[in-house]
Amino acid sequence: MENLVIEARLVSPIIMQGHLTFDSLLGALAHEKLGDWSKIPVKQSDGLFHASSAITDPFAKSSVGWAASMRWQHDWPVDLMPLNSRGTPQALSAKRKREFGQVLSGYKVLHTERIRWNVCGDRERISALIRDVKAIGKKRAQGYGHVEGWVYRLASEDHSIVGPEGQPMRPVPHDMFDGDKSLPMTEAAWRPAYHDPRNRAACYAPRLH
Repeated sequence: MENLVIEARLVSPIIMQGHLTFDSLLGALAHEKLGDWSKIPVKQSDGLFHASSAITDPFAKSSVGWAASMRWQHDWPVDLMPLNSRGTPQALSAKRKREFGQVLSGYKVLHTERIRWNVCGDRERISALIRDVKAIGKKRAQGYGHVEGWVYRLASEDHSIVGPEGQPMRPVPHDMFDGDKSLPMTEAAWRPAYHDPRNRAACYAPRLH
């Protein structure tokens, strides 16, 4: 394993929601190419990957919105369900769901030429996973987050979890963090699968953009 700085050179603005850790980026690729997200070629310590959240500076911000139909075949949040006479949510049939209109969603857009991550991992295996990745983040099919190329640099130290000033470089559970504990904590997902609420905890984490 090597201490690396991995950089994505961007040719279009990017939409990111939450902490875009490098292991979350690799996880989907590992599942697609290797059939197992746990085969991410990055160092782990008690389930915590040595892979920082995306570092995006300098950058400018804007916002964009899309109106789109709701995905009626998916499970819907309880607060979208009508209430029956007993005041409890009433299940909706597929026919009723299809009759619902469009929903307007807003996204924050970051305008930057590059995004980088601090990673301790196997450079050759990482490169094999990401070399064909042409876009990252949300709304890739709409032209956001397109990648011109990837750049790798060796780093003298591992700053994938804790930065040089003791700051968190990714979400880290409070009992696993050995940096500056005077910083505030937040609830965040800290390991794959990031959508699973069982993988959320009180964490020290970088400030979201």
